Amino acid sequence: MYQTSVTLDQFDILNASLSIFPREAPVLIQCAESFGWVFDACERLASCKDGCEAQSLLLQDFNITNIPLDTFQFPGSDTMVSLHISYNQIGNIETGAFRNLTSLRYMYASHNRLEYLQANLFQGLTSLEYLDISSNNIRSTESETFRDLYNLQTMILSENNLSGELSGVLGNYMSNLVTLHVSKNRLESVDERLEFPNLETLNLDSNSILRLGANAFDALSELQTANLAINNISVLHSSTFSTNRALRTLFL
Repeated sequence: MYQTSVTLDQFDILNASLSIFPREAPVLIQCAESFGWVFDACERLASCKDGCEAQSLLLQDFNITNIPLDTFQFPGSDTMVSLHISYNQIGNIETGAFRNLTSLRYMYASHNRLEYLQANLFQGLTSLEYLDISSNNIRSTESETFRDLYNLQTMILSENNLSGELSGVLGNYMSNLVTLHVSKNRLESVDERLEFPNLETLNLDSNSILRLGANAFDALSELQTANLAINNISVLHSSTFSTNRALRTLFL
């Protein structure tokens, strides 16, 4: 059975109780294993060096807690397009763990236990278009956290524990961002100018926002929908939305 290498469009490992893949398993399994994966008691991903050309990897509903640096260092990692690691227990992703996933376009990492997104966490993900890291416990980021995500179009950061100023959380690297969801956090202000010239949808409902800066939205020339409902906004300047000519829907 499968004595030669194979090409997969998608390989799913869902709701399993794997502890280890045997090395003598058929090549089909070894190929899938190279995408994730020998497990060490289902706590830590350990990569295999056998390459394959799968486009999508689904690793949901395991008890994965850590993604170490060498996880995605294998032949063929640079062709993977979609990665699903939601609904795990991931609390740590080592800096540079994704750096070989240069073709990755979609990443789903919601419902984990991430608390801190360090600088250059997403190093190498220059093709990423969609990132969902909602429903974690993210409290803080660094100014360089999202540095390589200049092609990102959709970011979902809802249902975390982010606080402070919005621009300080996001930085100004994601110039192609079209959709941004940061609802159900603890953000307190949107004072500083947001540099997302292609942004069309902004969802900031259910935070603790007290004020909106006079020039905070000046660069959002394509903004069409802004949801700032269920906040504590007490300061709103007359010029806050004066330059947003494309704005059609505003919830306050």
